[in-house]
Amino acid sequence: ESLGEFDEPWTPAALGSDEETLTLASHEEPESRTAEIPAPQMAMLPDFAAVYERVAPSVVVIRVTRKGGAEGMGTGFFFGEKGHVVTNEHVVRDGVRFRVQTFEGKTISGRLVGADPMTDLALLRVGLTHPPAPLEPIRGIISAMNRGEEVWDSPGTWDFLQTDAAINRGNSGGPLVDTKGRVVGVAAALEANADRIAFAIPIDLTLQVVTQLETFGRLHRQWMGVQFERRSTGIHVSGSYPGSPAEKA
Repeated sequence: ESLGEFDEPWTPAALGSDEETLTLASHEEPESRTAEIPAPQMAMLPDFAAVYERVAPSVVVIRVTRKGGAEGMGTGFFFGEKGHVVTNEHVVRDGVRFRVQTFEGKTISGRLVGADPMTDLALLRVGLTHPPAPLEPIRGIISAMNRGEEVWDSPGTWDFLQTDAAINRGNSGGPLVDTKGRVVGVAAALEANADRIAFAIPIDLTLQVVTQLETFGRLHRQWMGVQFERRSTGIHVSGSYPGSPAEKA
């Protein structure tokens, strides 16, 4: 969907002034000279149409055929130089066939390189000789961070970015970009009981996960497997998980 476009920039002329200064008249005497002060510097609105034109060629639609024949759909974007596509794990979950539709309308088969349900990230590989330019990742400023407690139940520990960007069903796995078209996160969820509250996986976490998925097909995690419980005197070790390093120690 288009990111939107404004008819004209917000400038003093658009507010009805033909001058670069605003004039204030004194109320003391009719003959008083007017005092001219510089007009405030109006912040130019981003060119959303230009952002869309830059980002859209790298965004794809992912159609998934799941076990049993059920169909699903999501979004993804080209990442890196090898024809990899980043999306959400819940988009490709239980998938047996993946079809990737490019911005030009071409549909090609995709292969699942790896997926991680704990972070809800997945990596596909498509057979394009010359894939579109990958989007540039960058860390950005958004409305809130570390907002995992308000998102649906998941097996992992979430560390979401909160945004008021319009993320709808079918947008899962798409890029959240800044005004220069650089990726700051991966769209993942929306708050069903609120207006325009959505969540994205931070790009720094995405970079870490995608690197391991590309190399190993899964994430290698280090863990102790210790169970804790909170008491009035502090945190106490209550046990260990079966098969964990803590149990073997």
